[in-house]
Amino acid sequence: FYLFIMIFIWAIALSALYFIHYYKNQKKSDYFNENIITLDIAYKASRDKYSLLADYIFANSINNKAILSLFEKGVDAKGEKRDIYRKELYQKLLPLYQKLQQNSMHQLHFFTHENRSYLRFHKPDRYGDDLSLTRQTMVLANQKNQNISAFETGRVVSGFRNLFPLNYNHRHLGSVEISVTTKAILDTLHILDPRREYRFILSKNVVLPKLFKE
Repeated sequence: FYLFIMIFIWAIALSALYFIHYYKNQKKSDYFNENIITLDIAYKASRDKYSLLADYIFANSINNKAILSLFEKGVDAKGEKRDIYRKELYQKLLPLYQKLQQNSMHQLHFFTHENRSYLRFHKPDRYGDDLSLTRQTMVLANQKNQNISAFETGRVVSGFRNLFPLNYNHRHLGSVEISVTTKAILDTLHILDPRREYRFILSKNVVLPKLFKE
């Protein structure tokens, strides 16, 4: 009889410990899930903020006759003549690029329909390289002739890319990219929720194969 009582007490104690452990783990899981949802909402809000800004800049400052006709001339030209049109496009959009930099949008990059770099505002002396294997967002923007928004590594820096196809005179000329730094996203996340600390981590194995050697 006493053995039965002892077993019964032990069973109750073990059951109580099990339910306490289960309740504790469930509360912990609920806490983490709630934080993951909050983080996801904040991240999307940060990303969408800059995507909307990129949309506005493209529609009001790039997708117009003056810029598109100049880009068309450069795409059709060769040699020194193409260099002249490239320089003219750089000078025309330099004030815009300087404003973009002030808003943590550090890349303005034009590509030809052949998936080659036409003009990097962040590296204007680098152009003409084939990006088919390193810049899938650009390839998709050119192939599908539609806007593409995604994070992607690059040959100079990595960032959150917003790409727009460039069409003029019933022709697809190429695409243009307005990209945002990871720091801009982290800063916005911190503003939305200053209680948290954020870090951006990227594998060297992903980045190094794409970079220019130097």
